[in-house]
Amino acid sequence: ALQTENEQAVRFAVDRARGMECPDDSAWMQKAIAFIKECVAARKREIAERKRRRRWRRQEKARREREFAERQQRELEEALERDKKPRGLLMFTLLFGFCCFLTAC
Repeated sequence: ALQTENEQAVRFAVDRARGMECPDDSAWMQKAIAFIKECVAARKREIAERKRRRRWRRQEKARREREFAERQQRELEEALERDKKPRGLLMFTLLFGFCCFLTAC
């Protein structure tokens, strides 16, 4: 795991002391073990925070993509609506003009 130099040194000292059968209830051993536990807890908190931030970024990205797709769809529908009306009017005008031309001939 990603241990700091201080934590590695304390772990090494604790392992050596246990190897020499030093009792775990001595004051410095208690402090050393508490320090190691705090380092592990801090690392777990940091990992959880990174996961939370990563999940939030993924959700934000998905939301932005969804909004972009909805906006594109809405713009496409609006463009089709705008495009539909003039084309119908244009076809009517051309047909009317052709009918007038045929009548005039």
